Amino acid sequence: MKHVMKFKDALKIKIMALLAVCAMIALSATVVVLADEIIVAEADRQADDSAAYTESEESRKQEFIDPHYYVQDIEVIETETIEEPEEAEAELTLGEQIADFAYSFVDWLPYVWGGESLEYGADCCGFTQAIYRAFGIEIPRTVEEQAYIGYSVSLEDAQPGDIVIYYGHVGLYAGDGMIIHSPYPGTCVSYESVYDQEIQDIRRII
Repeated sequence: MKHVMKFKDALKIKIMALLAVCAMIALSATVVVLADEIIVAEADRQADDSAAYTESEESRKQEFIDPHYYVQDIEVIETETIEEPEEAEAELTLGEQIADFAYSFVDWLPYVWGGESLEYGADCCGFTQAIYRAFGIEIPRTVEEQAYIGYSVSLEDAQPGDIVIYYGHVGLYAGDGMIIHSPYPGTCVSYESVYDQEIQDIRRII
């Protein structure tokens, strides 16, 4: 009976040991499977990251290589058309400059008999002389002398800056049938129509 009991005890111990070994084997197998799954998952994650990085890099490269890559996402903003600058106005001729300068004295520079000042006053021929002198051109002082300078032109061919000679009077042609002159005592330099019936001559000196 004792031998039977010992045998049972020994068998029980062996069975328990066997079960323990089986449990360890099963646990080891589970660990191995889990480890394999972790390795496979990590490999898949790295592969996805690598693919995403590659796609991102290709996108950035494409953006730099092809300027129209993102054109569908760009809002087109209309801008104002830059107009070409207008052509500069033609420069004034010397005669036009002289006429414009003479016009700047209209209605304020007084008639002064014997005067030739563009500050204090001038008579008719003193005015024309002073205007030309301002442009570095010297002409004679009196009406009689100014009537023989340059060359004669008709009223139809008159140009700004020409000298209009009357009998005992002189003025500057301003264009469009107008003259600028210092008329007589008590008046200032005036801008008015040419009174052609009294014209003696028109002289051009420039």
